[in-house]
Amino acid sequence: VVGDVPLTIEPITVPTVSIVATDAVATEGTTDTATFKISQTNTSNFDTTVDVKLNLTKITKEDISKVEYTDASGVKVELTSEQIDSLIDGEFEVVIPKGSTGTPSFTFTATDDDIYESQEGFGLSISNAQNATLGTDSAVAVINDEDDTNTPNVPNDGDKPVVSIV
Repeated sequence: VVGDVPLTIEPITVPTVSIVATDAVATEGTTDTATFKISQTNTSNFDTTVDVKLNLTKITKEDISKVEYTDASGVKVELTSEQIDSLIDGEFEVVIPKGSTGTPSFTFTATDDDIYESQEGFGLSISNAQNATLGTDSAVAVINDEDDTNTPNVPNDGDKPVVSIV
């Protein structure tokens, strides 16, 4: 009590930071991209930071033609090759500034190669949360081979070889 006014102390709610694949499919040779978003459960009086890692799983760096990063304030940049290497190494730091409700995101565009292949998986994970608790710490997505317009009823067969007997 301060004077005649009762003093109320509100409990501190530490945010939980998580990652999700909001669009979990990218398709070669199209504008169909895979997107991952990082969010926290509530605003904070402190910057929240996490390290992000690109888990290649069944892909290589060459399977990705572009990675765009949008920070918590909405500024979008295309990552350089060195920044993508940092993402692969798990050393890419993401910051959600104090007081922000922004959701940083990563958008992946698949390389349109000439290889006939099955669906290829990859993912992003977050770790080393500062000023937050880790919630969902990983999410996965896939890259599909592009469709061949000559076989519209057979999805994802765009690079399928044709065998002919002459």
